[in-house]
Amino acid sequence: MVKERVTGQNTEATGTVQAGQETAPGKRVALNSLSGMAANGLYLASRLVITPYILVYISLEQYGLWSLCFVVISYAGLSGFGINNAYIKYVAEYRAQDDLQSINRLINTGIATMVLFSVIIFAGLCFSLPLILSWFSVEAELAELSSWLIIGSTAAFLIDLSLGAFKSLLEGLQEIALVRLIWLGSCLLEVGLIFLFLYLGMGVQGLLYALIVRYVLGVAAFCFCAHRRLRGFRLSLAHLDRSALTQLFQYGGKVQTLGFIGIFMTTFDRVMATTMIGLEATGLFEVARKFPVMGASVSSAAYDSFLPAASSMGGFWTGPDTPPPGEKVKKYLALCTSATALGVLFLIVLVIVLTPDKMTTVMAKRAGIAAVAAALLFSAGIGLTLYLKRLMAVTERFHGEHVAELYLRGSRYTNLVNSVIFSFLLVAAQPLIRAWVGDGFEASAQLMVILTVSVWVNQLTGPGTAIVRGTNRVGRELEYALVNLVLAVLWIPGMTMFWGLPGAALGTALSTAVASIYFVIRTNRAFDVSLSSYFSGSMLPSLAPLLSAAAVWGLLDFARTTDRWSTVLVVAAFGVLHLFLTALLLRCGFLTREEWGLVKVTLNKMRGKINPVSSSTEKHG
Repeated sequence: MVKERVTGQNTEATGTVQAGQETAPGKRVALNSLSGMAANGLYLASRLVITPYILVYISLEQYGLWSLCFVVISYAGLSGFGINNAYIKYVAEYRAQDDLQSINRLINTGIATMVLFSVIIFAGLCFSLPLILSWFSVEAELAELSSWLIIGSTAAFLIDLSLGAFKSLLEGLQEIALVRLIWLGSCLLEVGLIFLFLYLGMGVQGLLYALIVRYVLGVAAFCFCAHRRLRGFRLSLAHLDRSALTQLFQYGGKVQTLGFIGIFMTTFDRVMATTMIGLEATGLFEVARKFPVMGASVSSAAYDSFLPAASSMGGFWTGPDTPPPGEKVKKYLALCTSATALGVLFLIVLVIVLTPDKMTTVMAKRAGIAAVAAALLFSAGIGLTLYLKRLMAVTERFHGEHVAELYLRGSRYTNLVNSVIFSFLLVAAQPLIRAWVGDGFEASAQLMVILTVSVWVNQLTGPGTAIVRGTNRVGRELEYALVNLVLAVLWIPGMTMFWGLPGAALGTALSTAVASIYFVIRTNRAFDVSLSSYFSGSMLPSLAPLLSAAAVWGLLDFARTTDRWSTVLVVAAFGVLHLFLTALLLRCGFLTREEWGLVKVTLNKMRGKINPVSSSTEKHG
C-alpha cells in the first residue's frame, strides 16, 4: 500500500494542525456555505426580476443572440478554469503552512500567464469571428450587432479572467463570504444599470455596457481586498517562477480538461437547438433553463468552500500504486466504449418504441446496423474492463476523518436545499413561467420540467467533485465527465432530430443523470459509505420537501388564474406554503434533535438582529 499525502506535510505536522483546528474548519465551511447560498439567492431574485423586463425591450431573437455571447465566453473561460482551481487549492495549503513567499510566486506567475493567454484568445476570436457567426447561422442583418456583442462581452470577460487570481486568492484564504459579497454587489449593480440603459433606449447594447461595468469594478474590488486580507502580498515581476508555473499547470491541466467537458455540456444543447431549429429556439431554451440553473447556483455556492477546506484539513489515499499512463488510457477507453454502446442501444430502443410512425425501411436498416455496431462496442468495452480487472478491483480509500465527515454532512444539507428548490420548480413550472414572462412561453414550461430534473440529479455530485479536487484526485471526476460527454454527444442531437426542443432537453437530462449516479457511487466507495448509509444519512431529509411538493402539486389544480398578475400571487402563496410544509415535516422527524437545535439558534440570532431590544429582554428574562 502506498500512502499519498494530500498536503505534502508529514504525518506529525498534519496531526498537529488538525488537533488545533478540529472544529474551526467545520464552522468556517458552514458560515461560508450559508453566506454563499444567501448571496446566490439574492442574485437569483434579481435575475428573475430583470429577465421579463429585458424581453419587453428586446426581441426573443436578440435575447437568443445575447445568450450565444455567453456560449463564446464559456469557451474563452476554459483557459483559466483549471488555473483558478489551482490558485484556490495551493493558496489554502500555503496559508496553512504560513508560506507567504510561495503564495506570491504562485499568484504573480499565474497573472502573467493569464494576461498572455487572454491576448492570444482575443486575437483568435477576432480572426475566427466570421466562422463563428456562420456556425450559429446568424442572419446577415444581425451580423454587425452580433460581432459587436461577442467581441465586447468577451473582452470584458478576459479582463476578469486575467486578474481572476485576486478572487481565487481570497477563496483560498477561505474568505468565501467576502468574495460572495463583492460578487453580489457587482451583479446587483449590473441589474440596476440594465434597467437604466434599457429605459434610455440602448437596446441589447445596454446589456453589454452593464456587463463591462460589472467585470471592471468587480476586479478592482477583489484586488483591493486581496491586498488588505494578506499583508505582504505584492505584485512584482521579480516573483515570477518557473516551478510555480509547472505547479499551476500540473494540477490546473487536469481540471482544465474537466472544464472543457463541463462547458461543452452546458452549451451543447443550446448549440444543437440553434443550428437545428434556429435562434428563436435558443431564446425559448434560455428562458426554460433560467430557473433550474439559478436554483443550482444557490447550493453551488456552498460547494466553493469545500475545495479549500478539504485541501487544508489533510488526509491521504490508500490503494494501488498510480498506474502508468497506458493503463489509464485503457481505463478511460473502456468507459467511453461502454458508454457509447449504452448510448447507441438506448437511442435505438427509444426511437423504435416512441416514434414507430417515423421509422422507414431505410431507417430500420440503419438502426439494425447501429445495433450490431453497439453490440461490438459493448463487447470491446467489457473486454477492456476485464483486462483491467486488477486495477479496477482494488478500490482506493480516503483516510481523513474530517474530510469524510465534510463529505457526508455537506451532501446531507446541500441535498436538502436542492430538494426544497427543485421539487417546487418541478411541480410549479407552468405557473412560474407564466408569472415570470407572461403568456406565449408554454414550450419553455415543458422544457423547464425536463431541465429541472437534469440539474437536480447533477447537484448530487457537488460536494464530491469539490472534495476530490481538494484531495488531488481529479481523475475520478474525469471518469464521470467522460461518461456524460459520450452520452450527450449521442443523445442530444439524436433526440433533437426526432423531438425538437424537448428532445434536446431530454438528451441533456438523461446523459447527466446516468453520469451523475455513476460518480456518486464511485465517491461513496472511496469514503467507505454504503448505499443504505448514504440514503439514510444524506437523502432522508430530502423526503420532506418532496412530500410538500406533492401536496402543492395537488392543490395547484384548484388554483386556476386568468391573468399574469394573479398567477404571480398564486405562485408566491404556494411557494410560502411549500416552505411552511417542508419546515413542519422536518420538525416532525426528518432532522435530528441536534440539527433542529442549530436551526432554532440560527433563527434566534436572525430575530435578534431584526429586533435587538426584544431579544435582549427575552434573554435577561
